[in-house]
Amino acid sequence: MENKRKVLIVEDEVLVREGLKSVIGWDKLGMEVVGDAANGRQALEIYERERPDIVLTDIRMPVMDGLELIARIREEDKKTGIVILTCYEEFGYLQEALRMGVSDYILKLKMKPAEIEAAMAKVKKKLDEDEENGAGPDGAEEFRLQKEEELKRYIFYHQVSIGFFRSRMERLNLAVKEKDMVLLRVVIQRYEKARLKIMDDRGMLIRFVILNTTEEIMEKYGGGETIQEGPDCFLLFMNVVNDPKDEDSWMEKMQKEISHVLSNFMGVRTVWGVSSVFQSFTELPDKYQECCQKMQDERVDLSVEIFEAVRYIEENLTQRLTLNQVASSINLSPNYLSSLFKKELGVGFVDYITEKRVERAKELLENTGLRTYEVAQQAGFVDESYFSKTFKRLTGKRPSAFRKRNGT
Repeated sequence: MENKRKVLIVEDEVLVREGLKSVIGWDKLGMEVVGDAANGRQALEIYERERPDIVLTDIRMPVMDGLELIARIREEDKKTGIVILTCYEEFGYLQEALRMGVSDYILKLKMKPAEIEAAMAKVKKKLDEDEENGAGPDGAEEFRLQKEEELKRYIFYHQVSIGFFRSRMERLNLAVKEKDMVLLRVVIQRYEKARLKIMDDRGMLIRFVILNTTEEIMEKYGGGETIQEGPDCFLLFMNVVNDPKDEDSWMEKMQKEISHVLSNFMGVRTVWGVSSVFQSFTELPDKYQECCQKMQDERVDLSVEIFEAVRYIEENLTQRLTLNQVASSINLSPNYLSSLFKKELGVGFVDYITEKRVERAKELLENTGLRTYEVAQQAGFVDESYFSKTFKRLTGKRPSAFRKRNGT
């Protein structure tokens, strides 16, 4: 029977602390809670006595905060896994904690049991791999870099045979099975500005934030691997978690969640290219090219403000949308937002929304059997008559004629 990993919980809010102890399936994770503390000073006493494998700690606490606790622990050892609980507004504290060598972080706004368990399991896996491979404090990162190098050699440089690649992936415990796979390529816009904001001595902090964010969210959708293709570009490699014919809904949700977190933390925009589902590692190089091809038509020069406005519009297209409403949602003045639309998208605010609603209507007409008035409603038009006139003005056809020509 494997030895359980010892966990110390440090959180000043008693209800949160008790919840972490009782709600999380520690036994299932192969862990046991050996102590809990309300501040860093108490935690340090328990740490000295119990020598836990993993410390789960808040940052802001009385008497001794989480940063001082982390610093004191790191003075003695570099191996203990440290997971911090943080909020968006504590990003400055998070940066400092990451520089000290924490293993992972969990957003306090998203403290669902499954997400906490996924983060803890990931840290345990890193500790286990380090011990198995006889690795030092940076063993997990070295192990990841080996995976990245092998994937790059195969996908980009075609330097190894498929047989060799398969054997290497098995040895390196690739978290993707050779069945119902999908590859996603994401480019980080305004990367250099974000890198300057999130700097550390080795230049690894921004990499850690991006890799950690993507893989933490991917865990909710079955897990997978993230590799850094270049400074501002990353590849997400995973298995489809449901029917391959219906992968779009969960995949779009995952992309939006990753984009939202990176936008909040780093002020960046993400541009995506997604491959079709494939069944063999032999297709990986071609699927990478497919991702690149799909990204060529994307606008990659939009400001964060317009990106957020466009996303808000897409998520609320069925609702009544006004310039004041959208501007308020992203904390801009209506006049400034209107000027940004014309400058960056080459179209006015009202015309942009109308075009998007017509695009939505075309999709519904092509892919559903909804009646015309139902299509109008789901595309966000106020009534069927106005919808029909607008649709014809932009497409040259009435909705019924468009549907008939497209065979639906």
